[in-house]
Amino acid sequence: MTLPDQEDSIAGIHQDPGVPTAMAPHWLARFAVADCDASIAQAKDLGVQILMEPMESEFGRMSVVAAPQGEILGIIGIGSSQEESA
Repeated sequence: MTLPDQEDSIAGIHQDPGVPTAMAPHWLARFAVADCDASIAQAKDLGVQILMEPMESEFGRMSVVAAPQGEILGIIGIGSSQEESA
């Protein structure tokens, strides 16, 4: 999804083929950050529970966390990958 007169995507819907077919349909909000690994390191320092450590994806490095009140959300480093920084 893009805003009118804009080129950059701001949202999208995607079906993850890695999710077991028996899992109930669900939504996962992902927040874009400049550096996924740095954001997850900071989250760990703040006591956030890391449910999925950062990993490469076709969209950028991503992770899943549980915030202090139990909210589950994704973090995605747009335009950055560990391969680019190597």
